[in-house]
Amino acid sequence: MKISEAEKSIGAKVVYIPFADRGPVFKEEGVITSCNDEFVFVRYGGDQNSKATRPDDLTLVYEGK
Repeated sequence: MKISEAEKSIGAKVVYIPFADRGPVFKEEGVITSCNDEFVFVRYGGDQNSKATRPDDLTLVYEGK
């Protein structure tokens, strides 16, 4: 994901995949809450605060048809 795509997708669900070759055990779902020039801020699971995440480690979840 690119920062520009994340900015347009605030409020959308994403999947965090830090090590693409490590399998699904490291995947975590969250919601984009904001962005800056370097990071996408994502609120994961039941967390109250967002965490800075590298955009390259995020994939949008497309829901619906």
